[in-house]
Amino acid sequence: MTEAAIENHPIDALTQRRVDHIVEVFNTLDIDAIVALFSEDVVVTYADRPLLHGREALRAFIAPRYADLVDYRLSKRIRMEQGAWVGIEGEAQYRLASEGADGSRYRTRLFEFLQFRDDLISRWDYVGNTSPVPAAR
Repeated sequence: MTEAAIENHPIDALTQRRVDHIVEVFNTLDIDAIVALFSEDVVVTYADRPLLHGREALRAFIAPRYADLVDYRLSKRIRMEQGAWVGIEGEAQYRLASEGADGSRYRTRLFEFLQFRDDLISRWDYVGNTSPVPAAR
């Protein structure tokens, strides 16, 4: 499929609303609200880490990671969808609280596949690459 074909493939309005809502919630960094986006029995593949099974395992994984984030901005773009699956390209920019107010800004480019059951994410497959954002000159 060509880039033009991907660009011109219509995205279902419900899928777009779901992904927009996910972005809004993640941007709050509210762990309870984030975890509520997922089914109780969610399965998560997060890069090369061991599989996570269930909401509480997800909470235990993301809570300490997200606790250090400040000035967090996530954006996601749906690249494809098929049935309950959605393929997403995204970017997150943030600083780390542990580095102080003058700490580096970081950018994570990410790709993920989400599987929905009803309005909840039942599968999250994620890979991302993080690098420092060069300081403005």
